[in-house]
Amino acid sequence: MPPPRRVFVGRLNELSELEAGLDDARAGRGGLFLLTGEAGIGKTRLADELARRAAAAGFGVRWGRCWEVGGAPAYWPWIQILRGLLRGAGRVALEPSTRDELARLLPELGEAPASGSPGDASQERFQLFDAMATILREASETNP
Repeated sequence: MPPPRRVFVGRLNELSELEAGLDDARAGRGGLFLLTGEAGIGKTRLADELARRAAAAGFGVRWGRCWEVGGAPAYWPWIQILRGLLRGAGRVALEPSTRDELARLLPELGEAPASGSPGDASQERFQLFDAMATILREASETNP
């Protein structure tokens, strides 16, 4: 017996705006939505409902969650998303340069490139973010 379906109440305006973003993504126009607000107002429930609708429409859905008690590595939510993109159905193959950069976050990809001089930290961060954008773009080409 399937689990009971949870009823989505409220936030219909926000959900409508987010679904318009899904339509844009399907048409090849990317975007970003940021859900903010006080704890307990329904951000996760709204994201969960959008994810359910996106998956039902054939979109690939990946989750990354913050670790609220401390001790998580930098970029922890992104690490979870990247791992999801590299495993299972719809996985993404990486170019060697992208693999090297992402190895800074994902040790299972191999040895990360050696760090440059201390003044190169902003350049290294840029290269890492560019590699992350590359894998997201490549993943979306086969499965929005």
